[in-house]
Amino acid sequence: MPELPLVSPLDRVLFLRAHPYFRRLDAPLLAVLASHTVERHFRHGEVLIPEGEPNRFFYILGEGRVRTTETGRAFFDVSAPGGVGMLHTIARRSRETGAIALSDGLALEIEIESYLQIVEDHFPMVLLHANVTSRLAAEAERAIGLCPGCSERPRVAVSEVVESLDLVECLARVRRTELFARANLALLIELYRGHPERRLQAGEQLWQAGEPADSFGLVAEGVIELEDQTANGRGYCAPGDLIGLGDLFTEWPRVWGARAKTDALILCVERSRYIDVLEDHFDHALDLLAQLASRYLDLRARVSESGGSIQPEDGA
Repeated sequence: MPELPLVSPLDRVLFLRAHPYFRRLDAPLLAVLASHTVERHFRHGEVLIPEGEPNRFFYILGEGRVRTTETGRAFFDVSAPGGVGMLHTIARRSRETGAIALSDGLALEIEIESYLQIVEDHFPMVLLHANVTSRLAAEAERAIGLCPGCSERPRVAVSEVVESLDLVECLARVRRTELFARANLALLIELYRGHPERRLQAGEQLWQAGEPADSFGLVAEGVIELEDQTANGRGYCAPGDLIGLGDLFTEWPRVWGARAKTDALILCVERSRYIDVLEDHFDHALDLLAQLASRYLDLRARVSESGGSIQPEDGA
């Protein structure tokens, strides 16, 4: 089998740049990443990532094809310049997944512990992960015509909506969400100081589809209806749901408009403030990336079940 010329650092940098998760990194950072890679040749039928075991490595493919599995079933196939193992590990689902070679091939092997240290030391990689994963999730939603939130309107009484929340009540609501369940108190105070809340009357618009995504919100009270620009897609968010989070990172205009279906109270966070918090709190940044990656993997499984497909290079 012919070998790719990946010996020199420059070759490895160019190779990594072909992968969607790394193509926007500058040359010095790509060089750092390349210095932590090892060439790995594999044979047809070889197990690269065994199911049921902690995953220590992920792989960027240069040649060949690999099938990922989840709980013993085929998940999706990946070919160069895609990768396997990274997204499942970031989503904290590595024990559930595996990877087996469908052909002879060649990859760059990267130790996950070393990779996460690089991500922690270089904050642009956090934003890049969030950007690519959020875009893939949005594309998967379009592929199956799925709107975020619930498909049926939740039953929330208008009488439950309060006029305002003090800081303690605000933080208590935020802490109940999956994303902020493990966040420390200092982070939450930094994020929600100043009571960034928005009270809406039934029918009032929170934001419109096509607007710049400059904030996200937590539904504290009431029901929010999401609707795309065609008014064909529709979903509902109830108390405890985060809305517009993925929009912060796609660099696209909002796909979904948000309107109060009942009187509602929304705890809003501006994008600039959240980015500052992510840069200062890496543990929370990992929680965010885990949630974004997990959502995309779930959406990708639904795309596969519906008979659709996504470009194989996004597999990681």
